[in-house]
Amino acid sequence: MIFGRRGALPIAGALLLAACGESAGPPPAPVPAGPTAADAGGFLQRLDADARVNFVETTAAQWVAATYITDETEIIAAKANERWLALNNRWVEEAKQYRDVELPATDRRQLDLLRLNATAAPVEAKKLAEFTEIAARMEAAYGAGKYCKDPKKPDTCRNLDQLSKVLATSRNYDAQLDAWTGWRTISPPLRADYTRFAELSNEGARDLGFADTGDLWRSRYDLSATAFEAESERLWSQVKPLYEQLHCYVREKLGTKYGPEKVPAKGLIPAHLTGNMWSQDWSNIYDLVQPFPKAADVDVTAALVKQKWDEKRITQSAESFYVSLGFPAFPASFYEKSLLKRPRDRDVVCHASAWDMNLQGDVRIKQCIEPDEDSLLTVYHELGHLYYDLMYNPLPFLFQNSAHDGFHEAIGDSMMMALTPGYLKSIGLGGTPKAGASKSEPSAQAAINQQMRMALNKVAFLPFGKLIDQWRW
Repeated sequence: MIFGRRGALPIAGALLLAACGESAGPPPAPVPAGPTAADAGGFLQRLDADARVNFVETTAAQWVAATYITDETEIIAAKANERWLALNNRWVEEAKQYRDVELPATDRRQLDLLRLNATAAPVEAKKLAEFTEIAARMEAAYGAGKYCKDPKKPDTCRNLDQLSKVLATSRNYDAQLDAWTGWRTISPPLRADYTRFAELSNEGARDLGFADTGDLWRSRYDLSATAFEAESERLWSQVKPLYEQLHCYVREKLGTKYGPEKVPAKGLIPAHLTGNMWSQDWSNIYDLVQPFPKAADVDVTAALVKQKWDEKRITQSAESFYVSLGFPAFPASFYEKSLLKRPRDRDVVCHASAWDMNLQGDVRIKQCIEPDEDSLLTVYHELGHLYYDLMYNPLPFLFQNSAHDGFHEAIGDSMMMALTPGYLKSIGLGGTPKAGASKSEPSAQAAINQQMRMALNKVAFLPFGKLIDQWRW
């Protein structure tokens, strides 16, 4: 039977009834149109306005929790993060309706970033609250952590700064080992919290459409997660030979210092001898591995101490460097509100970080600055983050970040590379040669010394950074 012919009779009958004055019934309801590009644009505008307001509250809570570690600020930060992540989850869910809508490239990019840059947090309210409480609790415990050699004697308790200073300056094998292992008593109590945190994070990643949080992290580079991992391996393979040579050279020098029974001729370097709590930067043992001890070489730490550079002067030197490149000076609030020195009256998270508080110029750093070369380098790095922030503040909220995680770090590290001997001399830190150094040595040897400094700082970091990410993935 042909459908068209069957349908003719009801239509004709309806026409006859209508002609006779009988009701033909209500007209069919119009089929609702799908979401449009204009709808998506309106959604992004509303998101931008809401995000800017809520961002200020959340960031303020996080700042207070990091710079005033108490039970109360931990709760405040957890609740603020909970509200923020719930809002993000709602945005991500609402954005799904525009997945197949043809949009301007800028709008499509924003919607993609909304999902890719989302924190992998569970959607269920109870689990989301648990997630933020665990995160705040772990950060507070880490920031306030102290290793007490004798728990009955408070004067034997040392925080991360104090333990790190032992690794950086002591050359006593046992003292360094004690500091290294002592700090590692802080994390085991967090194991259960971290395990649960990872479970909840993976659940949140699956809600976003990823296999787990590692899959989400690897998908943020405009490559598939698999392609990104392969590219990471390719790049690492290019620098691995250089790292292996550095490792071999440093191991030999440390073996000479501590003896073959402490540092074997082959194999791994004992982590506590690298001058850094995480062995991610070996700059602090430069005095043990300097290629040409008699070559002209600048002792930046000695110069900072001799000239009594405090935390503000160190920071101002970095700001002046950026201003000399054409960037604006920071507002007065930067020095009024930043945390540049560990307070004596409270616990803080001293790990260096850069903060954009309101996307309108209130930028700060949080760093317990010491008069040493490592702090100087770190300040230049952190201010690189802030100037990057200030440059893209006029952009939509979803563009308030770099193209991917690596860009921000690359900007800061590029600025650190500018601290050449010539530049250091120009700011008054180039006039303190290492003890025993000769000013008449060929400049090539001084250049190799400088390259060794760079290698200890940057080449040594590469396998650490890769290993940590692979472990998290």
